[in-house]
Amino acid sequence: YHHNIDLLLDAFPYSGGTTTNHAAWMGVPTLTLCGDTMAGRQGMEIMNQYGLEDFIADDADDYIAKAEYWASHITELAEIRATMRQKMITNLSDYNVSDTFEKALRTAWKVWVNVKTLSVGY
Repeated sequence: YHHNIDLLLDAFPYSGGTTTNHAAWMGVPTLTLCGDTMAGRQGMEIMNQYGLEDFIADDADDYIAKAEYWASHITELAEIRATMRQKMITNLSDYNVSDTFEKALRTAWKVWVNVKTLSVGY
């Protein structure tokens, strides 16, 4: 159904993660509002990762203004959409999910070991 969508509007205060990534892979940018929590900032992080900062709104008024802008700039939006998949491949070429996850697990393990070591003395 993504071929029928010009622009995905993100939910808030909790933004999309999988939905936003899937839409991007299908060539549909997501207009997202930068939230205050991690769950509210997923859309922003994803759009930043793909170099699509023009689709990140700072507040509700900015969200509306950007939605109106993109609704009246369909040709520009179509040009962006036509290059999104290649942009994703380029931006993700240096990013390895399993390496990042492995580093996070090792860091968590080190923190846990340090806490256990410190608490033994009490």
